[in-house]
Amino acid sequence: MLAAMRKKWRCYAFLIPVFIPLIVFGYLPAIEAFKLSFTDSAGAFVGLQHIRDMFADRKLIRSVSVMLKLLVAGMLTANIPALLMAELLYNLRSKRASANYRFLFIIPMMIPTLVIYLVWQFMIFESSYGLANALLKALGMKPLGWLNDSYTAIISLVLIGFPWISGTNLLIYLAGLQSIPQSVLESCQLDGANFWQRFVKIDLPLLVGQLKLLLILGIINGMQAFQLQLMTTQGGPRNATMVPGLWMYRQAFVFSNFNYASAIGLSMCLVVLVLTIISNWLINTDVSQ
Repeated sequence: MLAAMRKKWRCYAFLIPVFIPLIVFGYLPAIEAFKLSFTDSAGAFVGLQHIRDMFADRKLIRSVSVMLKLLVAGMLTANIPALLMAELLYNLRSKRASANYRFLFIIPMMIPTLVIYLVWQFMIFESSYGLANALLKALGMKPLGWLNDSYTAIISLVLIGFPWISGTNLLIYLAGLQSIPQSVLESCQLDGANFWQRFVKIDLPLLVGQLKLLLILGIINGMQAFQLQLMTTQGGPRNATMVPGLWMYRQAFVFSNFNYASAIGLSMCLVVLVLTIISNWLINTDVSQ
């Protein structure tokens, strides 16, 4: 009895080196940020004052609309091309060719995201010698400002990463397709279903788990992300690409307003939680129907 208990506690002891960094660098900063959200710079309790300030912050309100546009565009570009490519790879008759194509899509995952952003900024969207304007000039069209124009900046951010085939999403969808029972596919063939009918009636319903996972991850990443704007536009021009995450960053590390920045972060966390619950419920409802 005692030996079994000692063995059990020994197993728990091996988890301590994992949980200590998690608590120190994860939970404690989150608790401190929660406290800062309800205090001022002197440490005095101010209640919901920072929340009220957020509703009066025009830049923050505008950044929310920008974030929603990028979030919707990001969800579409991250999932539709990856799902279609996964279908094509899954239906290749040559397993060797399918493996080679998978390898080609995995290679870009090894390239740092920062490098990809810089290539698009300075080699493709650069106003003077970028490839995008060179193509427009060759077609007899006027060059565009791309990242430097408030009218085209958001479109330029969406275009970064074209053709938008994420290696991670591709592998997740492909794994889901490969997990479909062979008996289901054989029954589908016996019924004379074509590719589109099988995709709509069989593949999509059975990929609901993967769709739910990528939808939730897309919402979380889309609402928190600001690295792209930080590296390319700094939220400009004229705040056309400002998102809440970048505004929170500027409040904390440019204006040293850590209390207000913490309140923005707390609000974003709550919104992400609510959207995640809603999306999870909607997908479950659709599947049950």
